[in-house]
Amino acid sequence: LFFLALVVSRLLGEDMPNPAFSAASVLALLAMFAPSAALEEIGWSGYALDRLQARARPVSAALWVGAFWALWHIPALLQVGRSLEWIAWWCLWTVSVRVVMVWLYNWSGASVVAVVLYHATSNLCWQLYPVQGSYWDPRVSGLITLALAFALVVWRATPPATPAAPARDLRGP
Repeated sequence: LFFLALVVSRLLGEDMPNPAFSAASVLALLAMFAPSAALEEIGWSGYALDRLQARARPVSAALWVGAFWALWHIPALLQVGRSLEWIAWWCLWTVSVRVVMVWLYNWSGASVVAVVLYHATSNLCWQLYPVQGSYWDPRVSGLITLALAFALVVWRATPPATPAAPARDLRGP
């Protein structure tokens, strides 16, 4: 998704330098992002999601968690000087990402580890954008991720049931 967003940004005329990073920087960033993603996802996916999905369809649970997740980050985004427009696009991206993450969680048999890996990799990818992520555009990424989230909901792909986790698609029964 991030590579596609980089390509689309360039096709739209965004003038940006090529990404420049080393294997050591990738490993260092992953070492930093994996524990924080794990701590977040223990709460969002490991605790809140199953409880929400017991009461609501998975897409509704994804939207609720995604909205709260976005709101949770807004004070930090304001503190670093992001514009309200940038934050609005970032929120679209964040909620869309959560829909994808709920699909991944349900398809992986309720694996928090799968969602942690996605979350950590997502954090890594924006940081690998040119100049430590400063060229990452939440408008482009938000629309691309929204398209994927929408496709997953429309596709209504039901994951295989496992003894540990019943099958759930994103729209519910």
